[in-house]
Amino acid sequence: MQVTHLFLDADQTLFDFERAERAAFTAICLELSLPHDGQLYQLYSDINARMWALLEQGGITKTALRRERFRLWLEAAGFSADLEALSDGYTRYLGEMAFLFPGAEEFCRAAARKYPLYLATNGIAAVQRGRLARSPLANVFRKVYVSEDLGCEKPSPDFFLRMLADAGAKAENSLMVGDSLRADISGAQGVGMKACWYNPHSVGAGNAKPDYIVHSYEELYRLLEL
Repeated sequence: MQVTHLFLDADQTLFDFERAERAAFTAICLELSLPHDGQLYQLYSDINARMWALLEQGGITKTALRRERFRLWLEAAGFSADLEALSDGYTRYLGEMAFLFPGAEEFCRAAARKYPLYLATNGIAAVQRGRLARSPLANVFRKVYVSEDLGCEKPSPDFFLRMLADAGAKAENSLMVGDSLRADISGAQGVGMKACWYNPHSVGAGNAKPDYIVHSYEELYRLLEL
């Protein structure tokens, strides 16, 4: 495999976003004296996932998403709260939750010794950059590409084309590694990049056809010959 530029997704590839999301949700609920048991968190998580899927499809703006997910959650749960305080407080807490998966730091440092290494992620720029700054990976990447900064979301071709142009990378010699078949794999392949699906739970790929599939960082080491 001839790779000159390596791009890594952030959430659920390097960062444990599910843990961060739960911790931020609990923190803001405690601050605002709102109930926050497992069922209520799952309700929020399901709504949030639907909102992000809608964003990827162009059906909602990121500004609207930040409020709408909590408006829908409050409505479904039957609670009332200051929507602005809930939305802004959650975003603030989420930006502080820098939980890496075991082995992520070591893998990134090894990869950065061989390849120009970049982070490519959807999300709110302040949150993603805040978490990265608090993590051991703060100085590992040559550059960080966040959808909010680029003005488009993965899997949009514009995200990948703008990223490649800025990095001075050719699509055919670039590899995208990520956990999302839609955002990372289909998006990267759509502009001619190679794509490696990080699939630690061994779920089915459906109709998607990643160029490579790995189930652990150890398999990534071998694939990239680190």
